[in-house]
Amino acid sequence: ISPLAKTILRESGAKVDVSKLQGSGPNGRVIAKDVLAAISATAPATTTPTAPAATFEDVAVTPMRKIISARLTESKQTIPHYYVNQNCYVDELLQLRKRLNADIASVRGASEGEKPAKVTINDFIVKACAMALREMPEVNCSYVNNMMRHYKTIDINVAVSVADGLITPLLRDVDKTGLLGINTAMKGLIAKSKAGKLLPEEYASGSMTVSNLGMYGIPSFSAIINPPQSCILAIGGLQKVVVPDEKDDTKFAVKSMISLSLSCDHRVMDGVMGANFVNTVKKYLENPRLMLL
Repeated sequence: ISPLAKTILRESGAKVDVSKLQGSGPNGRVIAKDVLAAISATAPATTTPTAPAATFEDVAVTPMRKIISARLTESKQTIPHYYVNQNCYVDELLQLRKRLNADIASVRGASEGEKPAKVTINDFIVKACAMALREMPEVNCSYVNNMMRHYKTIDINVAVSVADGLITPLLRDVDKTGLLGINTAMKGLIAKSKAGKLLPEEYASGSMTVSNLGMYGIPSFSAIINPPQSCILAIGGLQKVVVPDEKDDTKFAVKSMISLSLSCDHRVMDGVMGANFVNTVKKYLENPRLMLL
């Protein structure tokens, strides 16, 4: 074995029996290339690392989702949002709703195969927003091209979940419509929304939007303004809360409460205006008979 071959073998640390090597040098001498070949043959096999299998799938975005993405991204980037939160105690509203639904059932009944008409909490909320807009017309406007666009009617969009996203059908002249009329119109719009049959004028932009997640058990949330509107009201779920008794501070009462979160465009509504508006909505929800006048 040549000196170089010995050095290579020693420094490699490989366990190679030189006596079993077939040398390729003069007279069968083991030389460097013989040792290198032997070392290579005894080295453990290695595998080429492979990339892990993909754990995701890219799915094309639907046209509706593209519109939602574009509009709400525009909203958060161009509209200076701020938020006003308020709680409403709605025990009187729940009692009035119960009486109204009993009266509706006794007077109108139901067609064969249909459920009797019932006014919902959401109908009261939409109506309360319309009454608040009528009382505060300065909120019923939008910031458009550095001008204030004042609307002459009170039309309210209501967020509806559909299979591939969200749509906001429009209820028109809500301040002039009764609770049962709001309920009937809303049912028709929801059915058309889910069937994909809404006409463009039925999801046009109104005075403001109402988004209610109460039926999903969400206590409160903040919504993104639907441009070019100046506000959107987010409604949380009905909760039972313990509060001090109004007549005796040493006693407590259990009340039914919902949370309101008003997202406002600061270009149109300063903080005081936003606070006054959400408090006006609260006034109508806590005194629902005012909506019947």
